[in-house]
Amino acid sequence: MRDRVIRDEIHKDILVPANHAKIIDTREFQRLRSIQQLSTCEYVFPAANHNRFSHSLGAYHLAGMLISSLNDVQPNLVTDEDSELIQLAALLHDIGHPPFSHLLETPEVFATYHSHEHWGRVLLESKDTEVGTALLEVLGQQRRDRLFALMDGASEHEGITIPPFMKEIVSSQLDVDRMDYMVRDQANTGAQIGGFDIARVIRALRVNEEGHFYVKSWGLPAIEAYLVTRYHMYHQVYFHKVNMLTQNYLVRMLSRARTLAQDGILKLSTPLENMLLNESLNAQGYAALNDAHIRVALPEWAEHDDQILAHYAMRLLSRRDFHKS
Repeated sequence: MRDRVIRDEIHKDILVPANHAKIIDTREFQRLRSIQQLSTCEYVFPAANHNRFSHSLGAYHLAGMLISSLNDVQPNLVTDEDSELIQLAALLHDIGHPPFSHLLETPEVFATYHSHEHWGRVLLESKDTEVGTALLEVLGQQRRDRLFALMDGASEHEGITIPPFMKEIVSSQLDVDRMDYMVRDQANTGAQIGGFDIARVIRALRVNEEGHFYVKSWGLPAIEAYLVTRYHMYHQVYFHKVNMLTQNYLVRMLSRARTLAQDGILKLSTPLENMLLNESLNAQGYAALNDAHIRVALPEWAEHDDQILAHYAMRLLSRRDFHKS
């Protein structure tokens, strides 16, 4: 397998070495192509149908940019070995998302309910998943376990320190996850809210003696723009009333389908049966779930004799009779 360049709509060329491509090419990571980033937001912004796959690659790319910037201004701050782990943590941070992302991360829908972080660990640790096997081949067990410690926010692994900034790159109030999804979501929704300069934010970050990030004074305007962008994205996009409403319809529809299936009134496909009824769902069963299984069921459910199920399914199919008020 050769190194490759992936062309991204936001970051342009993303360089992926061959060993990381081995992880990206697994069935479980490729599944993220079928997990919509913004769940039902396309009912408001029709082009907002981008996926967790492109976002994960974007976070991976930004983690590499940030590490390079830090090592330029604070030489030898991050070793090559830890640089790789940070990038892979960013790449794999969303591997465990359910269909429609955060929206269906609820016991109202899943008979076997766990957070996406829990499912992500199950997939990455399993010997029965392609991504678990590939990760072990690429890193070996000791480095793989250090990666898990980093993702958990641990301060050390086997006596070797994990400085706080390593976790902060992947998960904090100013991490590569947020930086990518805000710019990506703004681009795909078309929201006109100003935006912020990722490159300048990255250049302004430093690590103090305690191992935490701080911002150079000349970078504060870029951080302020990031915070303003975040506020307006939540106000105008993520919490848009129709987005919130359609999310509610989808969860209620699936909850009703679960009740009807339990009563023997509704026949489910195998993937939906695993989602709604299987109380001991395993890694392979979870990894087989994506948005398409729900979308395929909508037309049939819209014609079902149960008025409640049909009511919600028809609204999602036709986009009318919404309770906008």
